Amino acid sequence: MNIEEFLINNTDKIYKDYCEKSIFTKYKIYGVKNNKLKKIAKNIIKAGKEKEILDNFDFKSFEEIQLYIYVLNMIDDFEMIVNYLDKLLNIIDNWSNCDSIKPNAFVDNIEKIKKCIEIWLNSNHIYKVRFAIICCIRYFYDDYEMLKKIINLKSNEYYINIAKAWYITECLGENFETSFEVLKENIPDKATLTLMNQKVGYSMKISQDNKIRLKELKKIKKNLN
Repeated sequence: MNIEEFLINNTDKIYKDYCEKSIFTKYKIYGVKNNKLKKIAKNIIKAGKEKEILDNFDFKSFEEIQLYIYVLNMIDDFEMIVNYLDKLLNIIDNWSNCDSIKPNAFVDNIEKIKKCIEIWLNSNHIYKVRFAIICCIRYFYDDYEMLKKIINLKSNEYYINIAKAWYITECLGENFETSFEVLKENIPDKATLTLMNQKVGYSMKISQDNKIRLKELKKIKKNLN
């Protein structure tokens, strides 16, 4: 299959305009919808041609990376996935590609993922750190040691801090009182706190009374400073 030809023939102009406004990347955006890319990824796996895709890191477009991710998500070998991920995360430059990485094999390898998260969190690469936090959202929303670690992670990067805020909100939605106690003892930086309250505002799992309690953390933070 000629992937570039497929992308050209399946461009959706309205979707392309939407992507270009919401995804900031150095890669060309064709505007091919994800369901079409997922279908092609399935065909690649069925044909046994996944190695042809996974061994090629010469990406020219956002969609080529997205197709790569959808193929990787279907691989069953955890060690193989991590090996490719390490290279892929160095290339990714946007939240959409990053957040699309969700290998099926991760569900059965939670403890191994935790070790990978420790490594990714210590990276200087924005999207390695963000991906680590996204993994926490998916698999460790009731791990309060992990919550403490993420709260205390320092960064000036918006796409890291918004992921931190998202993770904190998920933990609060899962078990408010325990998560709130962790928050009171480890109040996030101002940027994360602001983003967290924005996320919390949209949450259906957190009561209005508890949302007010969370806003009080800003005052506590200010007094501590």
